[in-house]
Amino acid sequence: MRKTICVLLTITILHGLWSCNEDVEYLYSRYQARFVYRNVLNTIPLRNALNNLGTYCTIQSKNNEYVFTDNDGNTQSVPKSYIEGLTKPVFIAGLIVGYPSTTNIKGQYARVAYDLACPNCYETTSIVRALSINVNHMATCGRCHCVYDLDTGDINDGDTDIRRLITYQYITYFDNSNDLSVTN
Repeated sequence: MRKTICVLLTITILHGLWSCNEDVEYLYSRYQARFVYRNVLNTIPLRNALNNLGTYCTIQSKNNEYVFTDNDGNTQSVPKSYIEGLTKPVFIAGLIVGYPSTTNIKGQYARVAYDLACPNCYETTSIVRALSINVNHMATCGRCHCVYDLDTGDINDGDTDIRRLITYQYITYFDNSNDLSVTN
């Protein structure tokens, strides 16, 4: 009898854990990401985004160059080195990196990396639509008009079930270093 009660109790607990998993919204993306850049100090929009609170920068790979655009609209194109040309970065549409002006769940200021793709368009229709960022710490999709808060990664406005930006877990950058790495 005791064995039967233990088995039933175990099944009940496990069922509760599995059913809770269906409602969980994961903080980090399930998509793979890999980007390494070794010229941060000479790339003004990126350097500013990584060293100043409330500043963001988009990163796109176009042909043989990287295009960096800050939230003020300033753009800098940098030719890829020979080695960068041989290795392709892994992301959906590009990256948004920055330094939120609000603390994270741990009460710390921490740099973030989001995919540049609109999560609503990508998840619902498999359309890769790049977001545009602005000085108000918002990212907007020109197709579905969803607006996301870059400080939190959460949706701010829009008719969608997608509640967060595609967030990559590991961003490695040390203050005023020359190397940036984003992986998931």
